[in-house]
Amino acid sequence: MSQISIIILSVVAALVCFAIITIFAISYYMFCRIIKRAPYTELGASKTEKRKVVNGKRKIAMEEFKKIEKENLEILSFDNLTLRAKLWRSDNSKKIIICVHGYTSHPAREFANISPFLHGLGYNILYLNDRAHADSDGKYVGFSVLDRYDLQKWIFTATKMFGDDSSIFLYGISMGASTAALVSGMDIPATVKGIIFDSGFTSPWDELKIMLKSEAHLPAFPFLYIMNMFNIIFAKYSLKDTNVIDYIKDAKIPFIFFRGTDDIAVSMEMTKEIYDACPTAKELHIVEGAEHVGAYYHDTKLYENSVKAFLKRNE
Repeated sequence: MSQISIIILSVVAALVCFAIITIFAISYYMFCRIIKRAPYTELGASKTEKRKVVNGKRKIAMEEFKKIEKENLEILSFDNLTLRAKLWRSDNSKKIIICVHGYTSHPAREFANISPFLHGLGYNILYLNDRAHADSDGKYVGFSVLDRYDLQKWIFTATKMFGDDSSIFLYGISMGASTAALVSGMDIPATVKGIIFDSGFTSPWDELKIMLKSEAHLPAFPFLYIMNMFNIIFAKYSLKDTNVIDYIKDAKIPFIFFRGTDDIAVSMEMTKEIYDACPTAKELHIVEGAEHVGAYYHDTKLYENSVKAFLKRNE
């Protein structure tokens, strides 16, 4: 073999090694950026004018939310994490709404605006802090895959607190909606009467493919596949472990769905796929012009009237 051939092969080998190392480095960075616990922030980014309006409303409501007297609750997860929640009681009521927030969010951001309305309907409101979020322990986000077990345990805890004759509704936003839908097909008590599903995705795998394409302009292969390998090693679960479609098919409780037409975080196809797979009584509200988890803020009257009717019909 000539010296020129050897040099060419050496350069090609070096470039291949560099490319492989770069791909693995980017994938590991993605894992750290997406799955590792993120610093607490009260409000999400205001990337658009619509989101600025939403965050402005959230900020005002969150200040009032802080003044509400709430009880502190704790449970131990299946993998020995202390998970924390707050309970806003409604006197002598056996009606409960369990609120499950979205990815890198927290209960006040998602539910401060609608909480006075729900509490005014006579509901105790239980605000969960997901693992690796807010006050709960955990190094890695569960991305609904692990959170389903946590929510399942909170449901049994709430049933024990309020009795077998209580009425429990699950209210999930984004990742929290997916978690609630997964739980609908699991072993849960008859106290659970329905689910409010706002802007949830089919699976973390599907959602991250959208995020990679829209935000990082990267293909799923090879980056998401290698990231998932790191996820399995460190976070102890696969992003492919669950799909809402597989679980909601076994649901025995009614659903009410919300999403916006301008939601680019969760595709319309995802929402319709989940809606079509739901075998129980269901209704879908698509709010024109609303971004991701913006339906409530864009058409508050429609949202509240629809939720009120849904709760009354199924409690």
